[in-house]
Amino acid sequence: MPTFSFFATAGVVSRLNATPVFVDIDPVSYNIDPAAIEPAILKYQAGGLMIKAIIPVHLFGQAADMNAINDIAQKYGLLVVEDAAQAIGTQYSDGRRAGSLGSAGCFSFFPSKNLGCSETRHRHDR
Repeated sequence: MPTFSFFATAGVVSRLNATPVFVDIDPVSYNIDPAAIEPAILKYQAGGLMIKAIIPVHLFGQAADMNAINDIAQKYGLLVVEDAAQAIGTQYSDGRRAGSLGSAGCFSFFPSKNLGCSETRHRHDR
């Protein structure tokens, strides 16, 4: 999961008796940096930790680089659980919406999250 997120993202992982693993963000979008994911997987697997999922948190109405994230997940047999609470309605480059790009999508109905992203649309040209 990205280092830049609300504490509830890590909290739900912890409540499942799992260990949150944080990776760096892309300084432009503030979304998880796909280039930081694989080194973290390898580091923690070498230390005996079983990685089960990648949790990208789409922020500010911008979807994370889901093509790269899904490629990494497929390579390591991991699930991708999208936190799309701040990207409701955001459209990815292929027309799919945030929350439908991974294995599962999670949304929140807290007003400030929905209002904060409701007018923003972001498309990846990758």
